[in-house]
Amino acid sequence: METLKGINLFSIIASVAILIVALSFAYYLVIFLPSKEKTMQEQASKELQLKQAEQQKKDKEAQVYKDCDDEAAEGARELLKSKIEIAQNSGTAIPSTWKEASEKGLHLKDDYNSYYENCLRRNGIKY
Repeated sequence: METLKGINLFSIIASVAILIVALSFAYYLVIFLPSKEKTMQEQASKELQLKQAEQQKKDKEAQVYKDCDDEAAEGARELLKSKIEIAQNSGTAIPSTWKEASEKGLHLKDDYNSYYENCLRRNGIKY
């Protein structure tokens, strides 16, 4: 009878141990792995969103640089024309290169740089 009790006790302990191992394995497969995969997918999604946001920021910044370039060139051309007009009206001598540059649609570099920097500051790129 003692061996029978020992066998029964051993069988019960072995069955409980097997049950614990089986439940642990089932938990790993059913709960842990899917949540780990979901976390990895969420992280990948956030990384993709971050990359897209960075690309949009770069695209917007590039567009601002282009717009500021166009605006600065136009402003500098207009300023050169007005400088020539003011000089002619006041009787002040103007460099001959200014008239030639104005006729060709060119501008003064310092005026361009001033307009360009102001535009960049206005758009929050340069402080």
